[in-house]
Amino acid sequence: MGNTEELDLVLFLDANMPNIQDCRSSRCLADGRIFCKHRFHFEFKWFREEGLIHSVRLFDHQVILYCLGLMRKFSWVKNLAQKGRFVLITKDHNFLRDAQTEWKKRTHYNTSPKLDFGKDRVTIGKLSIIIKTVLCPKEDPGGQEDFLRIIAELNFLFGKK
Repeated sequence: MGNTEELDLVLFLDANMPNIQDCRSSRCLADGRIFCKHRFHFEFKWFREEGLIHSVRLFDHQVILYCLGLMRKFSWVKNLAQKGRFVLITKDHNFLRDAQTEWKKRTHYNTSPKLDFGKDRVTIGKLSIIIKTVLCPKEDPGGQEDFLRIIAELNFLFGKK
């Protein structure tokens, strides 16, 4: 993905979020069981913890550091950083508070990087990640209601008007 003009934002999915299918067909629109990129009304690239990183169950502050590492790793994201278009989606309503608490326990005055925790985001220098919590029903974890809630909230926040 080299053309950042086509992207509205970059999504990072916490481990508790369902995986987005990156299909190329319209059949996903007819099948509500498929959580597909086509259901969103904005253009995005998404990342999810993969491989060994996913299996070790990172602490919340480590998830943030992982996202920041991805932001720095890929050169095509640098233009998006100027626009603040990075969003981490989680179902954990204590994510940001827990990440800040964990980070403070593990840092000292000379710890690098310096993370600045705000009301709904984490910033390091010019890079900023918005933390968006999507509260899903507990009766059907990972089910259809989760998909619909996540899609509706993200389309409301980031969809093209």
